[in-house]
Amino acid sequence: MIARLLTPLLPLMSSDAEFFEARIRPLLAETCLPCHDSTAMGGLRMDSREALLAGGVSGPAVDLDDPDASLLMRAVRHEAKGLEMPWDADPLTESEQRDLADWLQRGIPWPSSDASDPDEEPSHEEHPLFLALRNPSRPSVDNESWVRNDVDRFVMSRWQAEGITPAETATPQDLLRRACFDLTGLPPSSAQAESFQDSEDDRFTALVDELLASPHYGEKQGRRWLDVVRYAEDDPRSLAKDRSGKEVYPTAYVYRDWVIQAFQDDRPFDEFVKLQLAADLWIDERPHEDLAALGLLGGGRWFYDTADPRRARADEWNDRVDVITRGFLGLSVACARCHDHKADPITTQDYYALAGVFANTEYHEYPLRPAQEVEAFQKKKEHLETLKKVRKEFRRSQSDQIARLMTAQTSRFLMAAWKSLGGGADRLDEVAAEDKLDLELLRRWAEFLDQASPDDPFLGEWKRGATEDAKEEAVQELADAFQRELFDLLDAQAKLEKKNEHRIANGTPAPDERKPMPYPNDFESFFDEHQIELESLSRERMRLWFDIYDYRYDSAKNEYEWGVLAVGDWALERHLGGLVRDHLEGLETQIEELEKELDPPLPFVMGARDRSPEEIRDLDVFVRGNPYQPGDPAPRRFLAALVGDEAKPFQEGSGRRELADAIVAQPLMDRVIVNRVWRWHFGRGLVEPPDNFGPSGSPPSHPDLLEHLASWFVAHGRSLKALHRYVMDSSTYRLAAKPRQDDDDLRQPHPWFARGVARRLDAEEIRDSLLAVSGQLDPNVGGPSKPLSDEDHVRRTVYGTISRHELDPFLRVFDFPDAGLSASTRFTTQGPQQHLFFLNSEWVRSSADGVVGQVLGEETAPKDLARSTKLRNGSSGDLAALERSMTERDPDVSKLRKLFVIVFGRSPDPMELDIARQFLRQQSDQSARDRWHELAHGMLSSAEFRTVH
Repeated sequence: MIARLLTPLLPLMSSDAEFFEARIRPLLAETCLPCHDSTAMGGLRMDSREALLAGGVSGPAVDLDDPDASLLMRAVRHEAKGLEMPWDADPLTESEQRDLADWLQRGIPWPSSDASDPDEEPSHEEHPLFLALRNPSRPSVDNESWVRNDVDRFVMSRWQAEGITPAETATPQDLLRRACFDLTGLPPSSAQAESFQDSEDDRFTALVDELLASPHYGEKQGRRWLDVVRYAEDDPRSLAKDRSGKEVYPTAYVYRDWVIQAFQDDRPFDEFVKLQLAADLWIDERPHEDLAALGLLGGGRWFYDTADPRRARADEWNDRVDVITRGFLGLSVACARCHDHKADPITTQDYYALAGVFANTEYHEYPLRPAQEVEAFQKKKEHLETLKKVRKEFRRSQSDQIARLMTAQTSRFLMAAWKSLGGGADRLDEVAAEDKLDLELLRRWAEFLDQASPDDPFLGEWKRGATEDAKEEAVQELADAFQRELFDLLDAQAKLEKKNEHRIANGTPAPDERKPMPYPNDFESFFDEHQIELESLSRERMRLWFDIYDYRYDSAKNEYEWGVLAVGDWALERHLGGLVRDHLEGLETQIEELEKELDPPLPFVMGARDRSPEEIRDLDVFVRGNPYQPGDPAPRRFLAALVGDEAKPFQEGSGRRELADAIVAQPLMDRVIVNRVWRWHFGRGLVEPPDNFGPSGSPPSHPDLLEHLASWFVAHGRSLKALHRYVMDSSTYRLAAKPRQDDDDLRQPHPWFARGVARRLDAEEIRDSLLAVSGQLDPNVGGPSKPLSDEDHVRRTVYGTISRHELDPFLRVFDFPDAGLSASTRFTTQGPQQHLFFLNSEWVRSSADGVVGQVLGEETAPKDLARSTKLRNGSSGDLAALERSMTERDPDVSKLRKLFVIVFGRSPDPMELDIARQFLRQQSDQSARDRWHELAHGMLSSAEFRTVH
């Protein structure tokens, strides 16, 4: 409790701040603050954390000890009678409720400055990181012999100023492992471990060049970039066709593959940026394949029916503004969506000037096949969609007719369910046979009635009156009354549908006049400009409608099922007559054959394009972020904080190309990317966090080094491979991850980079390492994604499906970031679930089996065992002689050495050999192979395997 209350006094975690700005602040501004700001309706203010904790006349709004039971959550879930919120608008969507619940679970983090006046103008001086690049002179250092390049000079000058002595140089084995994971995300191969026995300059330079040329380089660096641009392959959607709660994007991988190849080809970073924003506007100048870069925009978040149309569009624009400004410029511009930025010189005018660019950009798909092939595919696809539409309408009409017929039997089924009370499944079977009723339907009625509450407005009387000892006449009267209620419900719904059809027909433009907004998977929204208020049943009657005729929530199974009388796949065919059934089966056959012909679908880019010239418009500033409260106009332009008076309105279409040109012209872009590369190598950036270069972020720890690296990067053609090579060529990079004092925590980067850092492998590196050392890894690059849970998926983890709706459990356990937000930082945790994974996972045990197969399948004599052992331990030749003696006495020694090289990339020392030999020879019921397997399993589960120093 105390820890949660102290949240505002602690440094706000970047993920919490981003979550608040992206998910919570807009939600509060639009749905809560109109009534709960200074007006304090019900005595409750929600414009600061302190006010929210204080609560209103109904008591505290938030219970930090039990967040889920908070009055706020019960109000938005409509569980608090008389306090259903928002009171004058639609209920919050499921995704909005989840976001709010997550926020409460986090302890309602809220930057302390948010409680200040929202209209206060930000005050600031010209920020040094916004200025032109400078190339500082090289500092003089005391130990010239240690310096390999100018990186070392800048770092060492800081050590001299701070009076710091650096750690010693890392061992060859640690340096090899570090370089391999930094550049390829894979452990060193046995061949690399055998050959890299010292870290002389020429040998290490050759290793770096080898790793930079590896096809796995692009996979590792591309995955890092995919974090920044919140890459995923689905989006949550309330009304998804398959009721999965998500909309799947089967060709999102096209953008992922383009990113990987761009890193592999070492595309200049300015070109890399411009293509992701406006590749379609360079179509005559660039290869057609570069259109895949537009996946940054087209593969971003789409909100479909998870919010009302205006807010959904505003959320989509916010997503683009946020990922682009954080990713390319290291600025939290999205914080100005509701008010001027509290610390950085960014105004709401700046925000909506950029949002206007994306308001004039729409989703568009670019096929990656010849036009003739695409045309033939589209014709078949249109025919398939027509057949599906015919099937859907036919099934619906037949289902509706059958449901109406079965409604007339409701009373009989209720009486049969009553007769079966207390008798279990056998009694249901008997009653169904006695009364000549459909057994499946009777089971549905029995389950539904069993779950009904005594307080239910329609079934409450039945629940209270239809007891085992009730009289049949009384129960019959209750059953008849409920049947009449269902007929009244059918009539009411039919009248509403007719009335709403009339409203739509009269309130919506003709099809040739409508300009729908395209979405992925052929979804189109017609209601952005033509919103029609439709009538619906009361909340209670609508719930009954879903329970009986649509789909209902089964609390016992914790899942959604067809409504009691909703004749879905479970019963439709057996209720149809011969001719009708034959017609439906014919449709099904045609659809199946066409689907086979169209599987897999033609690959296409989930891209973007400008809206038509007549639709181009500027946005107005949304007051407090509310799209229903337009304010002053905000002409599309670049950020005034960066270009000052040169922030002229964009003139070309949406302005995307002009925006791209403005970004790559900014020295801030170069500072941000070199800082990211530095962080990827050292675990900590020169600026932290890496996506906040504004005044509200931390100043650079080594400002001259940052300027030097950015200037060097520009001078060398903005080549990321050259930058990696330059940084890794330094002596600073080669420092050991060893404690410099008793309380030195190797898991945390040293503030002045005076030693290396011992980091746990990330989720992808753990899985890929298990595949690599067990000999299972499929090295093929690119192509469609597959779920990581598929047993036959042995490609790198970057080719696994990434979901925004429900992240793979393995990725979640090992701290994979939220794919709904730009993630420049991965937080590493150590928890019992991670240890249990290594202990109990069948997949880890299978990997151990693969390792053992390699070890026992090839018996080779040890190669340079003495030399590798000496280098690892700094010991004399006596150890090597001891090992030779052990090998002569025990042939398992050579196998053990091979096991250590495969798993750890090094040879074992004599003590490790002795312990392993004793383990293999212990008396037990296990076979010899089982003991080898347990040994390999233990090594794969060790801290050394999942740590890089």
